[in-house]
Amino acid sequence: MFSLRVHRRITVCALVVLGGASTALMVLRDGGDTKLSTSLEADLGQIRARPTISRIDLSGIPVRRPLAAYGALWTIVEDRASGSRPLYRVDAHTGAISRVPFGRVKPQYLTAGLGAIWVAGCPHEEPTTNCSDGTVYRVDPATARITDRVEVGSNITSLAADDTAVWVGKWTYVNNVPQPGSLLRLDPQTLALRRYSLRALRTKRRPPCCIRMLAAGQGAVWVLFGDDSRLVRLDPKTGVLAQLDAYGSEVSMGEGAVWVEGRTTRLPSPAVEGTLRIDPASGQVLSIGPVAASITAGNGVVWVAETSRDTNDRILKLTRLDPATGQQTGQPIWVEAGPPRIDFAGLPFGWRVQVAHASGVLWITVPDSYEAIRITAA
Repeated sequence: MFSLRVHRRITVCALVVLGGASTALMVLRDGGDTKLSTSLEADLGQIRARPTISRIDLSGIPVRRPLAAYGALWTIVEDRASGSRPLYRVDAHTGAISRVPFGRVKPQYLTAGLGAIWVAGCPHEEPTTNCSDGTVYRVDPATARITDRVEVGSNITSLAADDTAVWVGKWTYVNNVPQPGSLLRLDPQTLALRRYSLRALRTKRRPPCCIRMLAAGQGAVWVLFGDDSRLVRLDPKTGVLAQLDAYGSEVSMGEGAVWVEGRTTRLPSPAVEGTLRIDPASGQVLSIGPVAASITAGNGVVWVAETSRDTNDRILKLTRLDPATGQQTGQPIWVEAGPPRIDFAGLPFGWRVQVAHASGVLWITVPDSYEAIRITAA
């Protein structure tokens, strides 16, 4: 996290250009209206022209982790008034929003890969929010229509995909007691399921529960697991689980590394040390980058989003990391979030801010302002 105070009438927010193709952005405020101006060139992954910013009103709270894939942003949006939770497709070029039809099902988690968008949902959610018939849906990204589905049972907690399969994390409650969690491999062709046991992760205090987040790639599945959200590596060929010295709130796989927003020691310890770059082969932490609220890796770049600790401003700092070192490259991009439309009971505006990137478009979803911010080439 960074600390930055922006006065109501301040005009320019930090711009330094040091050689090469560097970001040069100005955050402008005038009477509360936010504008963005650009100068020189922004090194925004595949973007090599002046970036422009646009704001898409989602008319609800973007929840969970969004996806940038197949020419669009895919995000689950919660409507507090109606209780619905639709999945939206936001066109990367036009900003047009279309709704993926799910009927009464509330989408919960997303992943992209193998030519599809994969969505976890619960057809019959119980009043306790427990789910006995968790289902994974395959959505055609071209038509935004469901083309297949498979029931996996119990509560789905995360999804991920690699070049071979979709991975599903889930858990079950019995009399309000969590039971051993499990990891499923979903074959994209046959929709057959293979279960991987997590019993090797059992502790003296409780059964092996629960999967917090998944990523997949480099011949392994990467799991943030248990109360400590410890990083665990699963070898799909052998079923062997390896617990690594990394703990975090987010995990992403891409650009030849595993990226964890977290720390190298168990709690109690400083809540976050920074962005950990981890060697997929050895499991060793290679470097520690800046502290961030969200991270996205892939499509040739790594981006992290930081939010201000100062409750008097709503500034987001977007930093590109060098995949080879895990350290900042180029100048950061500063963007101001829109005005809040809901109060999360004292939580900072940066709560659950998420970043996604694909095809030269950088996205930020901001829950309390009901918006998706899009940064593209002019």
